[in-house]
Amino acid sequence: ITNGQNVTAVVRVSKDLLGKENLKTRLSNYSLSIRQLFNQSKISEIALNKAITDQYIQTYALQKQYEISSEIIKLLRDEEIILKKLTQNSAFKQTDYLSFMVTLQQNILASQQQYADWLNNYATLNYLCGIVDTTLQKIDPPLTLISQILPFELTIYAENYKTDSLKLSNDAKIINYDYRPKLSTYVDAGYSSSFIATPYKNFGASIGFTLTVPIYDGNQRKKSLQQIQLQQDSRNKYFEFQKNQYKEQVIQLQNQIGQYRQMIETADQQMSYAQTLIDANLKQLPTGDVKVTDFILSINNLINLKSELVQFETTIYNLYNQLNNLTLQ
Repeated sequence: ITNGQNVTAVVRVSKDLLGKENLKTRLSNYSLSIRQLFNQSKISEIALNKAITDQYIQTYALQKQYEISSEIIKLLRDEEIILKKLTQNSAFKQTDYLSFMVTLQQNILASQQQYADWLNNYATLNYLCGIVDTTLQKIDPPLTLISQILPFELTIYAENYKTDSLKLSNDAKIINYDYRPKLSTYVDAGYSSSFIATPYKNFGASIGFTLTVPIYDGNQRKKSLQQIQLQQDSRNKYFEFQKNQYKEQVIQLQNQIGQYRQMIETADQQMSYAQTLIDANLKQLPTGDVKVTDFILSINNLINLKSELVQFETTIYNLYNQLNNLTLQ
């Protein structure tokens, strides 16, 4: 007190006397909250791994495209020397030679763009992986292994729904326990003195029990339980929807993988014919028995087929990535 004559200090300690099941239910609430956080961290980890794999696949595809362009440019540069001599000897028209050079320059420009894209995507891949490295290195082809196709109930996504459902059920139990009569005990200890006489005798302590009995809550308990039940019903609907969607996605991804494998087989057959045509043109080009425009057309066909093959393979890698991340436990 401001007059300096009275001093009072009180300490109170209280404890609710909970039943065994009540205490177990409240402790379970913390355990379920930890499980929810673990599930969310696991799903976030899966999303990060998928993003890194997607970037790896994209980087590898650009690497393959650059390799194709480099291969074609080397072929054209070798033939450019021969074609230039033949044009000087009037075996080919100058316009044919210029058309050839335009094709060569177009491929060089495309190769430069592909190299820049490859370099940028490689840097992005390093960034996602937390790697500090400015050198550009070739990467190996992505793996095409299918993990075990699990039932939806065994996946991490189903586990997330189950944990949320258990948490809601536990919340409902806690609400019911909160509206039961509650017994608690307390201990008070304190000091109060005016310092006028025998201040050392003014310590005191007490112990007691408190009984709390809910009488009326304005239907708050009923509304809280109804809200939890609505959330539970929504969870169940989402679970069934996700389960059906999961089955459909697995079948769709497996079918797409099979379709693209067939497309790759067809592209491989077409590419063997295109390569045979180019080999034949290379033999006839020095003798002037093949037109430059036909040779350029055969080169463009080979480039298109190889590019399509890279796209098909990239799509298969992405499909495998989706399927593997979909069925993680």
